Formats: sequence, C-alpha cells, structure tokens
Amino acid sequence: MIHYQKHLVWLLFALVGLGVFLLIPTKSSNDQALIAVASNFKPVADLLANQFYAETHQHVEIISGASGKLYAQIVQGAPFDAFFSAESTYPGLLVQKKLAIMGSEFIYANGKLVVVARKGLGQDLVSMIRSAKKIAIANPQHAPYGVAAQDVLSALSLLESLDNRLVFAENIAQVYQYVISGAVDLAFVSESLVRMNPERLPDQWQWLPVDPSWYEPIRQTCVQVSHKASAKAFLAYILTPSVKHQLMQLGYDVYGIE
Repeated sequence: MIHYQKHLVWLLFALVGLGVFLLIPTKSSNDQALIAVASNFKPVADLLANQFYAETHQHVEIISGASGKLYAQIVQGAPFDAFFSAESTYPGLLVQKKLAIMGSEFIYANGKLVVVARKGLGQDLVSMIRSAKKIAIANPQHAPYGVAAQDVLSALSLLESLDNRLVFAENIAQVYQYVISGAVDLAFVSESLVRMNPERLPDQWQWLPVDPSWYEPIRQTCVQVSHKASAKAFLAYILTPSVKHQLMQLGYDVYGIE
C-alpha cells in the first residue's frame, strides 16, 4: 500500500509539472509582434512581414485600418506593438501621451496619390472629375489620403461643386473596392494599392498620378508602441536599403528618408 502511494505521489508531481509546462506560452507565440498599419500600406506590409520571417524567423501579424481609427484603438488599450500611420500626427500624439516609445518614430515612406477613372471620362483630371457621377475618397476625418484628395479638389476649385457626388469610404482600401465593384466612376487612391493589385483594376479603367503640389506631403510615419524585440527588429528592417528599394517600386517615395 505504501509503495502504491509513493507512485501516486510521483504521478501527481509529474502531472502538475506537465500542467505548468503547458501553461507557459511558447517562445514563438510570445514573441510575435502585432503591427497596426494604415490601409494603403497593408499589401506591402504583408509582403514585408513574409520576407522578414524568411530572414529572421520572427513573426509579425499585420492589422490594418484607417490611421485615425488605429490611433484611437491604441489610445483605448489595443495591444499593438508598433503603428505604421499614413501621416505623422498620430504617432507623435502617442509619444506625447506616453503610449509609444520616445525616439522610436520615423518616416518610413512618402505616400503618392493617384486617380483611377473609367476610360472616356475626359482627357485631363479636371474634365474627368466634372464628368464623373460618383467620386470616391477616403473619409478625411480619419484617413490622411482622404485629406489629400480633398486638398486636390480644393486646389482645382472643384470641391464645392461636387454636391452629392462624393462617396466617402472608411479607408483607402475600401475606396479601391468601390472601383473594383464599379460603384463609382472615379476615385482617389494610393499609388501603392494600384501597383500591388494591378490585376484587380477593371480593363475599362485607367489610372494617372496626381500633381503632388496640389496636396500636403503624405509623411507616412511609424512608431514603436511596446518594447517587444520582434517589433523593434521589424521597424529596423523597414529602414534597410533593400526594403527602401522595394518601396520605391511599389508606389512610394523614400528620398530623404534615413
């Protein structure tokens, strides 16, 4: 009987030890960084995250949305480890609020605005806008590319004449969905979305760059929110020469970025 009790005690110790072991998160899941990115950068971020894993074996998970909404989520306690905004204000505010690491913010790319439009609307941007029945832009209240689109329409003295022809999307990715579905005739999107998804643009559509002097520079800025090592490593990876070269090919300007 005593011999049986000893075996039982050792079995209980073994089960407790196994239970404790199973409760400890694995290193890979514990180290995985959760990265918030502006919608225009989502396809590129997914590509870079895969490359980053192939080179470092460190996981990052990409969550996208409008910059303003992602900022609000971080303020409310969302567990993001880094934030890639489509502009510079939101990362700066997070640092001021001590919700991001001071000194970690930097411009990772300068965004470029383009117009996609049905063929036959006109020969130039002004005539295309005047002919379009429905024009989509991202909501300027929380999407920097929407602010840029509004700036362009104001610069061309067309904003007030559009009346109810403007269609506001939650973010720039949704604007591109409106184009693909044919819900609008013209839309302002990021060049990166077109370059990353050229096959999704219907044959009867065309795209053309927008003069950057018509809108404020889109200084896409990122910031490290937590001290997670994989997040810090991913931000450093974004600044490597090979990634900068890729960003240039995928619709961004990186001149002057160090």
